[in-house]
Amino acid sequence: MKLVLFIVKSSWQKLLIGAIGSAIAGLCYAYAIKLLNALIGSSSESSALFIEMSGIILLSTSLSIITGYYLTQLFEDKISDLRVDLSRKILKADFETVEKNAFKIIPVLHYDVNNIGSFAKTIPDVLVAVFKIAAIWTYMFLLSWQLTLSIITVFLLVFLFAFVLLPTFHRVEKDIQRERNVLYRHLVGLVNGIKELTLNQMHQKNYVEDTINPTSSMHARHISIINSLNILVTKSAELIVIVGIGIIIVVLKSSASFSSEVFLDFLTLVLFILPSLIIITSFARSLKKVDASLEQVFSLGLEFDDYRHAIGNAKLPYRSHSEAPLISLQGVTYHYGTPDSNTYKVGPFNLSIYENELLFINGGNGSGKTTLAKLLTGLYMPESGQINYQEQKINETNLFEYRNLFAATFTDSHVFQDLRYLSTRVSESEMEEQSKLLGIKDKIKVDQFNISDVDLSFGQRGRLNLLRVLLEDQPIYLFDEWAANQDPYFRSKFYHEILPNLKSKGKTIIVISHDDQYYHLADRLITLSSGNITTISG
Repeated sequence: MKLVLFIVKSSWQKLLIGAIGSAIAGLCYAYAIKLLNALIGSSSESSALFIEMSGIILLSTSLSIITGYYLTQLFEDKISDLRVDLSRKILKADFETVEKNAFKIIPVLHYDVNNIGSFAKTIPDVLVAVFKIAAIWTYMFLLSWQLTLSIITVFLLVFLFAFVLLPTFHRVEKDIQRERNVLYRHLVGLVNGIKELTLNQMHQKNYVEDTINPTSSMHARHISIINSLNILVTKSAELIVIVGIGIIIVVLKSSASFSSEVFLDFLTLVLFILPSLIIITSFARSLKKVDASLEQVFSLGLEFDDYRHAIGNAKLPYRSHSEAPLISLQGVTYHYGTPDSNTYKVGPFNLSIYENELLFINGGNGSGKTTLAKLLTGLYMPESGQINYQEQKINETNLFEYRNLFAATFTDSHVFQDLRYLSTRVSESEMEEQSKLLGIKDKIKVDQFNISDVDLSFGQRGRLNLLRVLLEDQPIYLFDEWAANQDPYFRSKFYHEILPNLKSKGKTIIVISHDDQYYHLADRLITLSSGNITTISG
């Protein structure tokens, strides 16, 4: 019942209103059944009874629909809030935390939150079903308390059997979700690595047969188990009800007070109860599935809570005419993994970057260039050492403000289509002018800063990313191998036109590049090797 508790915490008043509406609908339904029985045994006034019964059942149906809509809207709003809140939490978490959990973020936000939403939609029906059963059982109790207790005992046996299996449902559902996350990671690898897999038949076979197939097969096996458990509960419930009612008939027939007419009335009422009991039984089975989904959602949130958060938004005042470095790294180190394990380490970095400087960084693959870029931009926080902005220490209280000084493109940057966040500072004419400069004006369709066509070549997508970054107009720019996938014309335009234009506007520019024919344009050139700065020239 974690979901109900989650919603009750903030919306118990609204939930109470829905419960009252459901109770009235259930009572009306039971009263309509009573009128139906009276209609069957009545020899006169049938029309009046029929009209009254029809009115009551119409009222019950209307209340059920209205209450169902009200509660569904309530639950859907809460599920949406949960998804949005988790998204906010992801964006507030340390960047490296997001990197480590990336493979399960999308499955949780999509599958688990959708599971919760689908489950929430059944709660209004369950509330109505509970009150229907309570009202009808009350009516049955007035007819014969002995028969009512016997029937209740039968249904309690059904619920007891389902309850005994709930831990098994929970365990299997958790296995399904864990395997689903792993399978999602493997399938993403299939898409992202399609070029490499297409070129190597042995790798193709290994990836499908030894990576995807075992996880997919185990996932399918556990889904088969959960479906079999559902069938077991359903068929066992039918068996218990039929055998139980049969036993009641045999026992009561030996009693002199047995009345077949009363028993037939009871069987009629039981038939009216059965659909509601099916709803409640299905709800009970689904509880463990949604509990497992909630565990996935909340555990993901708790994992983010366990790491450092950029909890503050303190200002970083700009000090004009300052001779201090714009950014300085003092003994900054970073480890992949834990510092005490045998993991890759970069640093210590001791580096000063000055305002309006054009700085180039080069080095071989794995030399630490991108890690240094992530440290400079505040995506990674140092394991040791200190990052300063104009001699102001960067920490959790001002990290957001520090990150906001940068506009950056990385080798794996996402191509965003919604650029409406730029509309407050950029005109459409400026966007059109920059698009023309980058040769993509006729390649994209822009409607109020929404780009509707991103079916572009790799180089064009890179230029679309550059368009976004240029329009952000931040004081510091970082380009991680941006020109590597551009043709000679746009590579030359980038180094000879775009970078000088940014520098003329007073921007500080950091460029990671292997294009040594353009190194002479830099104010300084920094070379990295094995995670350390080896030379600084210029």
